[in-house]
Amino acid sequence: MGLTKREIEDFKNILIDMRNQLTRQVKGFSEDARELEGVKGASQHQAEGAGDSTTQNVLLEVASKEVDVVKLIDRALNKIEEGTYGVCDLTQKPIPKPRLTAIPYAIYTVEAQTMIENDKKNIRYD
Repeated sequence: MGLTKREIEDFKNILIDMRNQLTRQVKGFSEDARELEGVKGASQHQAEGAGDSTTQNVLLEVASKEVDVVKLIDRALNKIEEGTYGVCDLTQKPIPKPRLTAIPYAIYTVEAQTMIENDKKNIRYD
């Protein structure tokens, strides 16, 4: 059973809210990392600078992961516009509503996501 127009509209609103929140967070993390860069440059003690570098790296890593989620949210919003929201990009099977409720930006079924992750694990860079 597919999603109703009302359910799709509700998911769209959730996705827009999530996108706005994550965008603000990414901006904040980036600003914090820039501030730490300035502090690190002014720091007199090596240990202080090392801690700042670690914090800066963590902030940038978190920001990067959140940017990835924003991209998935954008894809989900595009799928709403295309009329394919709730359909797996890989298998074309319906994504179960409980999965969309838990992860509104899901573009794959659990099975497809597992296949993708397993393929990534099996890639060798010899």
